[in-house]
Amino acid sequence: MTEPRAVVVHNPVKMSRARLDRALAREESRAGWAPSRLVATEEDESVESLRAQILAEPADVVIAVGGDGTVRATVEALVDQSLPLGLWPVGTTNLAARNLGLSMLDPGAALRAAFGDLERVVDVGRLTADLADGRRLQKVFVVLAGFGVDAQMVVHTSTAAKRQFGWLAYVDGVRRGVTRADRFDLTYSLDRAEPRSVRAHTFAIGNGGSLPAGLTLLPDAVIDDGELDVLLLRPEGARGWRDLARWFFTENGLVQRVRRTNGHRSDVPQGESVLTARTREVRLTVRHGEDFQIDGEYLGKVVALRAVVQPGALRVRVPTVHAEHSLVLHP
Repeated sequence: MTEPRAVVVHNPVKMSRARLDRALAREESRAGWAPSRLVATEEDESVESLRAQILAEPADVVIAVGGDGTVRATVEALVDQSLPLGLWPVGTTNLAARNLGLSMLDPGAALRAAFGDLERVVDVGRLTADLADGRRLQKVFVVLAGFGVDAQMVVHTSTAAKRQFGWLAYVDGVRRGVTRADRFDLTYSLDRAEPRSVRAHTFAIGNGGSLPAGLTLLPDAVIDDGELDVLLLRPEGARGWRDLARWFFTENGLVQRVRRTNGHRSDVPQGESVLTARTREVRLTVRHGEDFQIDGEYLGKVVALRAVVQPGALRVRVPTVHAEHSLVLHP
């Protein structure tokens, strides 16, 4: 019987080859797998190139080793393929790993799970974005994309700060995003309903809402419910800003964290400054280009986009799966 084998997509900047080889050898020996085939990511590498390298030889799982950029690139290459994804999160944000419930205190557990037999079936988002510089980009996201708080978190967090402080470096970026006074003219439509024009502070689209530092932006987002969650923040005047601050800091308080851990949805009053919805498609335009992030990476200044959910598009190896989640036991 042929031993199973993994393809490991890794960012050589995030982890030394020696450390990676040692960790893989340990898990391969424990699980009875053949030596993995390694694919190193390159800056500005196309999805087609990465997909060709992943599919060059038969494999049983594809393991992404790196930060959010490595994970998202690997997901883009794997969508519509039959291979499951394993994760070894070694970045600072690790959005996908956080929203899949993988432990940030024991990243090695995720690597062990990649060689295991539990999989969770999750959704992905697909978006087409028109940028202010004339480019049109097609991207896939697992967790979160948007303007405002999440984008400013990415913009205002330097590589040096992330290297020195880890996920704590994002706290100041989130603070700036929440308290900034700038707003933008946005016209949006959900599920092709009548377009609506607003002055927005934040517009986020996601499958999951957990951010670094234990913060939550989309409290009721579920990564396998077949829908995208949308958050619109639009504070007006002093009362609006008070409502926004009260909502954000209450959602991220201890009581709500415990409720979410126990599977309860948010019961925090939103007020007129905070609007949430669920949808399968989002279309929007922005009068002037606004900073936009996708799964923790800066995309550019976006003027228009369309985002849709692709339900059940990805199989992810996980240590445990709760009963309410989509589960696959592979042979």
